[in-house]
Amino acid sequence: MTEKISEETKDTLINKNEKDKIKVLVVNDKKDLLEGVIRNLDNRELFEIETAFSAEQAKNVLKDSCFDVIVSDYELPNGDGLTFLEELTTKTPKKHLILFSEKNRDDIVLKALKAGIWSHIYKENNSEVTYLKIAAAIQQAASNIKLLRMLKTNNEQFREMEKNAQVWIWETDANDRYTQVSSSVENILGYKPEEVIGKKWYDFYFQKDKKKFESVNRINSKNGPFQKLIFKNRHKNGRLVWLSSSGLPIFDSKGCLLGYRGVNADITEYVNAQEKLLVSEQKYRHLFEDNRDTIYVHDMKGKILSVNNAVEEYGFKKEQLIGKNLLNFVSKKYWAQLTLEIIKLSRGRRVEGEVEITTP
Repeated sequence: MTEKISEETKDTLINKNEKDKIKVLVVNDKKDLLEGVIRNLDNRELFEIETAFSAEQAKNVLKDSCFDVIVSDYELPNGDGLTFLEELTTKTPKKHLILFSEKNRDDIVLKALKAGIWSHIYKENNSEVTYLKIAAAIQQAASNIKLLRMLKTNNEQFREMEKNAQVWIWETDANDRYTQVSSSVENILGYKPEEVIGKKWYDFYFQKDKKKFESVNRINSKNGPFQKLIFKNRHKNGRLVWLSSSGLPIFDSKGCLLGYRGVNADITEYVNAQEKLLVSEQKYRHLFEDNRDTIYVHDMKGKILSVNNAVEEYGFKKEQLIGKNLLNFVSKKYWAQLTLEIIKLSRGRRVEGEVEITTP
């Protein structure tokens, strides 16, 4: 059986976020050592600590639980802590293992170092000093563990972000073959990185873009950078993908071209939106121009920006109106009315009314 720490001490070790706790197993047959170590720990709520009285008890605990830090006395009932920790280094090499022993046992220190044990501590005549040294070693191990966790989290977040990104980073050799590509290429083109490496950049482009190829070849012949060149690419499933490509040349120490490094951005949604907008504008333009009623567009100062063909029925040509102010074509008695209506329009209000225009 293992001995849990006292209820009073346990209350001080409660952490709101359980997964952030540092789990520590202390293997020692002296009950006062655990309490002494806990007294000297900073931020005690960050730790969850258990103890075992022997190596055998510790092994049983480790069958059901996982610990970040394992601290063991060299002198244990029916065995020694060094042998116990040596076994753990082969099973869990990334654990922070701490061994403490009596002074003047350099042979133990040497064996511990060879075994890959993370830290060794000499016991002091003053027990409190020993507790403080063990607590300090645990604190140091905790700092390392938190850093490793943070790096792991950041790496996982980066990989997830990279995987779902709408850009992919690439590198080519001097022969235009991909030597490195980021994993997000699969999200964009449907190909795994290993399917892309070794291929040439234009293997995925539509061959009809000859002028684009020629422009890139001219840039490559001068070993120059290129920016936002837009190409049609074929997805692995056959659909069209628009990419905006930018790259910089890579040179060796002698100035010889090694290849290019750059980024491709998926702009398919943008291109599709632009095409829909163009269709919509063309549709609007037809409705505008072919309408039999006179339609004009003006700014908030009354300047005419656009008129349709219906103005010709009144003897006007478009170029006579565009750029002029509305007030130029109505009697002065309507100026105040028109000015007020323009103000109302600028505030988003609808206006209706009649005015007389002066025709040619």
